[in-house]
Amino acid sequence: MQSSPSRACALLARLGLIGLTLTPVAAVAQNPDRATQLQQSALECGSYFSLAAHCIGDASPESRQLQGRLESMGNLMSQGAAMIAQGALHQSTDGLLARAQIIQNSLMNEASNDCVNLSVLIVKYDAKCKALLRDMLAGGK
Repeated sequence: MQSSPSRACALLARLGLIGLTLTPVAAVAQNPDRATQLQQSALECGSYFSLAAHCIGDASPESRQLQGRLESMGNLMSQGAAMIAQGALHQSTDGLLARAQIIQNSLMNEASNDCVNLSVLIVKYDAKCKALLRDMLAGGK
């Protein structure tokens, strides 16, 4: 989340996902309420995916592969939130980082600060966040 929009675009281009966040930003730019809602969801999902990646403790190749995918998904969602903040809402990076930290702390509290309780977050966020990611990949349709 600390990288610039151009670095985010470079990452998305490398992954072949340049339309991931640019289309929804353009689509929500005319609707600040929708932009705020989408940004909040993207921050929550970015935190969820990042926390899930952190909680994978197994060193097996399959676990490392899953951890990498979750980290990438978390980064993409966080970059999407940053692009919405800067492009549609004209918000500062500092404000966005503060909101992201609050959300991350909230998720940790929901899991009682213990990865053993990750299932609490999976039930609440997994389907919602995967659906949001699919929607963003489809261009916000």
